[in-house]
Amino acid sequence: MFFCDPCGKERKWPDSIFQSYGPCEVCGKVGPCNDVPSKYLPLPPKPKPTPIVLVKPECKFGYSAKQLAEMLTEKQLANFLKWMVGQTFSSCSGWVYDHKRGFNVTSGCGPHGYVYYEHDVRRWAEGKPVID
Repeated sequence: MFFCDPCGKERKWPDSIFQSYGPCEVCGKVGPCNDVPSKYLPLPPKPKPTPIVLVKPECKFGYSAKQLAEMLTEKQLANFLKWMVGQTFSSCSGWVYDHKRGFNVTSGCGPHGYVYYEHDVRRWAEGKPVID
């Protein structure tokens, strides 16, 4: 990579005994430039990830797919769904099976469709691994 002294000093890049005359690849000014292979230059710092702010789930069974889509960026949602591969999630139809009565009764919740358990969403948001 060809860069002039001011650009190298600003980025704290090493000087080189090899010099070239031409345009700086950083600022574009023409002049003497250091000729340093890119592999010897430090990588720029990685951007900090966007913090994930979780609100209370709408559904008593967890976060609905709709709520997650509204809360997360597209990239975060894609990462979450990839993290969830092989994990169990639920479905909220507005009904639950009452084992004592032997039939479905209203759950007082939903319908919300697919629902991801709150503990799974929190583990993912905290950067923790899958444990199931």
